Amino acid sequence: MAAISHILRDEVDEAKNLIGQPNVLFARNREHVTKTHRRLYEVLMPLVRTKPDWRFLVEDDYRGIATRFAVMHKEELGTVSIARKADRWRICVNNSRINYELVRGESFWTSDPEKATMKIRQKFYRESADERLSMYNNLGTNGVNKLFQDAVGVRTKHRETVSFDAWKFIRANIEAFSATLSEKSKEQAHAYMEAYETTRSISAFRDEWSKATADKKVMLVIHDEGQYIVKRGGDVSVYTNEMLTDDMKSKLGMLKLVEEGQLFPDIGYRISPDAFLITCADT
Repeated sequence: MAAISHILRDEVDEAKNLIGQPNVLFARNREHVTKTHRRLYEVLMPLVRTKPDWRFLVEDDYRGIATRFAVMHKEELGTVSIARKADRWRICVNNSRINYELVRGESFWTSDPEKATMKIRQKFYRESADERLSMYNNLGTNGVNKLFQDAVGVRTKHRETVSFDAWKFIRANIEAFSATLSEKSKEQAHAYMEAYETTRSISAFRDEWSKATADKKVMLVIHDEGQYIVKRGGDVSVYTNEMLTDDMKSKLGMLKLVEEGQLFPDIGYRISPDAFLITCADT
């Protein structure tokens, strides 16, 4: 009972004040939120009143107590939550900028609502073009590298059936080769050949991307509020939709139709909903 009463002392029935605010949204039905942790409320409410252009998405636990909120301004700027740490209630302030600057651990933790609010005001703002380019450059490189490693893993899995020594002969005489195999071996052989071609095409794209600064054969494109930030080699430009070449429009259009993490070696790679690597029509 002592533990339960301790939790209740750290909660305040102020959720009704949040419900009437035009810039507060609720992850679930707003009537479900009945309470808010005191420390979280002391951070949230002043921001709600002084930042009318921000949107606050409030999440609650199974008891209807608000325990977390996300801050949005055209995009998510970060999150704030309350959690029990070292036998005390602490506020956790988190976004990619804070994590990047920390030497140890992740997120900024404090039991002081004023310190949490100050950190939010200092660190919750839209990433600059340079920050976005750097982030998506790393995500693109890591994503393509992962695709390559996955493809190598599939290829290695089937290596026992088809040796590299016979590869050129097999490719030139695939029908005759398949006729000599059992059905199971035939499936494994075709799986290996498909994995080999996939690995080779991803490797070629990865090589072009790794040389992009010098050769400018692959460009990074970020769609940002109706315009496109384009990094090609060491050059960064901003395009409107009308300024995009037909080749860029065509490739972006195709990549927007597929899921994140999909790569087409002659077209490009989708990093995220708004970021792409695309091949260049000219070198």
